[in-house]
Amino acid sequence: MAPPFYLIATRQEYDLYGPALRPPEGVEPNFDNPPNGNLLATTVIYISVALVTIFVFVRLLAKVVSRDRFSCVDIMVTLSYVAFVSTVVYMPLVALVKAAILMEWISIFLPLGTRGWFFWVSQVVIGIIAVWAILALILTNVSCTPYQLNWDPLLEGNCLFDFKNLTLASAVINLGLDLVPLILPQRIIWGLSLSFTKKLGVSIIFLVGLV
Repeated sequence: MAPPFYLIATRQEYDLYGPALRPPEGVEPNFDNPPNGNLLATTVIYISVALVTIFVFVRLLAKVVSRDRFSCVDIMVTLSYVAFVSTVVYMPLVALVKAAILMEWISIFLPLGTRGWFFWVSQVVIGIIAVWAILALILTNVSCTPYQLNWDPLLEGNCLFDFKNLTLASAVINLGLDLVPLILPQRIIWGLSLSFTKKLGVSIIFLVGLV
């Protein structure tokens, strides 16, 4: 008796546009418009893009109205926005955003030209962010051979890293780097000569990013 087709055919020989098996009894397949969460995801993305557009515009408008000079932070924020909208690369975008936040904190909490512990810790963290962004970008793009295997699992080839493990490691590291800009200003805030209520209010403002 000849073995079933699925045991002798290669993956490329399957009908990729048809069902793999017959549907269960009483279930009617819907391949043209299957139920999914695309509407929710699209709505969230559109709202996020709209909010980011408003925030970036307000920041740049404030610079123009106040006639304040544009700094490196403004350029980085604008570049981050462009990268966010185009969604060309994720890691460089996130690195620019985190670096811009830390540089903004330096300009807020330290007088111009001051080199305290806050400055040096921020610089070290910015360096770590840059190194990790470059490393993650390289690992993501050199992991699989041939290169098309990164998005086409039907091809024959090998991957140096398990993509799921790489994604998990990236998420953990990015979470840690996300928390640093939120926690770092707290020591300075609680050392200010303000009442407890005012310190708490300022602290909450800088912790809004946790949401």
